Amino acid sequence: MTTVNTLYNDLGHIDAMKEHLAIRKQQHAETADEFFEKQRAFMELDSRLANLTRQANKENAEPWMKRELAEVQAEYDRLNEEKEQLLRRQQELDEEITLQQKAIDNSHLVNPIMFNEVKDHQVNMDKAVKEIDRLKKLITDQHPIIRSLLTAEVPLQSLLQQKEDTLADIATGASSEKELDDINQQIGLVLANIEQAKEKADRAKAAQIGLERKLDDAKQVLAALEAKNQSIVEGLLRTLAEEEGQRYFKLADQLEKSFTRLMGFHGLIQQQTPKRNGICLNYCGLILPGFNLECAKQYMKKTDPVLFDWQSKAAYGNGVQIAMGIELQAIRDAGVTIL
Repeated sequence: MTTVNTLYNDLGHIDAMKEHLAIRKQQHAETADEFFEKQRAFMELDSRLANLTRQANKENAEPWMKRELAEVQAEYDRLNEEKEQLLRRQQELDEEITLQQKAIDNSHLVNPIMFNEVKDHQVNMDKAVKEIDRLKKLITDQHPIIRSLLTAEVPLQSLLQQKEDTLADIATGASSEKELDDINQQIGLVLANIEQAKEKADRAKAAQIGLERKLDDAKQVLAALEAKNQSIVEGLLRTLAEEEGQRYFKLADQLEKSFTRLMGFHGLIQQQTPKRNGICLNYCGLILPGFNLECAKQYMKKTDPVLFDWQSKAAYGNGVQIAMGIELQAIRDAGVTIL
């Protein structure tokens, strides 16, 4: 059993394969465009070459015609070679794209995704979400610390104005130095509070910047995990579908054989009854759909959407007669003759 980290590595490898496939498809499209351009020029030159050939082969043909014919022939051969090279490149890309797409489509068979891995992935998602919430709260916690500097600065302007007024009063003899000392003491306390608040605010601002970087990293982690969701869920569903498909095709194979035998018995019983009453009720048909699963390959062709269709056998073949013959032979092999 693979771990979730191994699963992530596998998905990363698949993503790289998808990127490589996209590049190859783009190259294929560009090669096709270039081929059509070469083909167009080649067809135009082919017409010109045919005309020059007719002119140059005449008895009274000018020497320059033969020289021009040789030049056009050389250009014709060059274009033809380039066209063939592009065609070969297209074929190479076709093969590579087909193999790459098959490898991507069957990746869940090489590394099947199980419930435990999906649950571990969901745990990682929950952790990433909680980490984002935690960092957001820590960033929010810095805001009141930063705002506290503004609160600490509020009394300063008023005290400075009081100091100016007191100095004016001292100059006029209306106040004393003691009042000025009291104001200076208050200003000193406010400045000390401002200094302390500034230190805390600066620290909170720096912490907020660092926390915001961590938040960006955490969001990238979550985004990377979310980007894997579709591939993981699809991989799990395909793994489960393959498991169920194995049961389905085994049961379908048994059902097909059992149904065919019953239709054989139905035909034989009809031959034995005057009213040709067999064992079928109102409907005597069976259609078993096929599925695009790897496990289906041993039971059906990928191009055929139906695994088993009795109506087609009955309408376009001799399915009933074959089934009757097989059962009749089995009865005879048992030593009983009924017909």
